[in-house]
Amino acid sequence: MAIAFKQITVNFDFTSGIRQVQPFIADFNRKVLTAEAALKGFRIGFKDDDHEFFIQEIDIDILKIKDDVVEGRVEFLLQDDTGLGNDFGGYVQLIVIANLQ
Repeated sequence: MAIAFKQITVNFDFTSGIRQVQPFIADFNRKVLTAEAALKGFRIGFKDDDHEFFIQEIDIDILKIKDDVVEGRVEFLLQDDTGLGNDFGGYVQLIVIANLQ
């Protein structure tokens, strides 16, 4: 057994009014027994104006492991105290940690 790491960057276009969700895939070229994901870095911001942050949320989930591929999703949200009416975007960098056979 071996431990392997893959860095993934997930980009989020500027949008408003929704919690953004993007999928990711990490291919390890060997059978994956278990996997987890950790936040490495991020950039999150409003498009035009300066706003005070009310909610900042990044959630990373592993959804499925099939053979040598790990599939997951990143949920991304930025909100000021007026609601979700302001365009926000950015990126999330994550590390997928896999226990390989």
